[in-house]
Amino acid sequence: MSDKRERYPRRERQPAVDDQPDYFSPALPPSPPVRSEPIAATVKRFDAVHGFGFVALDDGSDAFLHASVVTGNDICPGTRLHVRVAVAQRGLAVTEIVSIDHLPATITGTVKFYRAEKAFGFVTPDEQGPEIFVHATALARSNIANLESGQRVELRIFQGKKGVEAHSLNLIEPE
Repeated sequence: MSDKRERYPRRERQPAVDDQPDYFSPALPPSPPVRSEPIAATVKRFDAVHGFGFVALDDGSDAFLHASVVTGNDICPGTRLHVRVAVAQRGLAVTEIVSIDHLPATITGTVKFYRAEKAFGFVTPDEQGPEIFVHATALARSNIANLESGQRVELRIFQGKKGVEAHSLNLIEPE
């Protein structure tokens, strides 16, 4: 047994952490610089279920948008914002929504058809204009299970890649 102690002598006690010079302590990451001036941005996409999205800044760059920044605002693609951004670990991130300048239009219309098995349908607007595409995700956002032909609805719309789309909708009760 004494041989073991001779082969593996105890190390001397290390000095306390406070006794160590500063160069032993880990470097703290610098706090992210915040652009002090609000910058205009347009929501590219935002998924409230997953809790994030992206905005296109007017300077041409994109920024990450977390749900914690949105708090209570129901935003959808096409919404115009004024935001403050900071450099984050993976690029720019929105740190504050200063103002919401433009919300997508709200219009009323009549359901032309909705096919639940294909998860889409169309609404004919009361005003002149193209038919509005309604996807199942807009129904889910609005807590609506299904639509029937001839039903009256109020829609929040935005310009999608292929045309006008519904972001969310409310059923209008018949009088």
